Amino acid sequence: MKLTNEFSLAAACCRWPPSDERDRAVEAAASHAIDWQRFLRIVRRQRVEGLVSDALTRAHINAAPEVAAELRRQAQEIALKNLGFAAEALRLNRILEEAGITALFVKGVTLDSLAYGSLGLKRARDIDLIIAPDVDEAACAGLADAG
Repeated sequence: MKLTNEFSLAAACCRWPPSDERDRAVEAAASHAIDWQRFLRIVRRQRVEGLVSDALTRAHINAAPEVAAELRRQAQEIALKNLGFAAEALRLNRILEEAGITALFVKGVTLDSLAYGSLGLKRARDIDLIIAPDVDEAACAGLADAG
């Protein structure tokens, strides 16, 4: 199966961590004809706008101006929304701790922070946490009371 030039470029942009090797992969993928609007649709569908914006910038790839501007805008939006998720996770953790409940936050902004060292590269959708089964009712009640 042959991948489209646009998908290949998106995949190259998602390589981690940033490195000269990633930059070369991005440069090689971008050297082919790219339908920038198609590329943007792929990037949006995969929710990797922040990673792509970072990779194109670091590799000095000039996307179509409107696509580059949209990727920058999306990366800023991701960072802002993810900061909100992080603040809410902190609030929920405090509520649970006050009730004597230990929670483990997983995926989303927690994973982004650990994997990428940043909240601005991958779009989070929600907050996932794990609690012990014997405190689930108390945790649900406490979180419901907190809104």
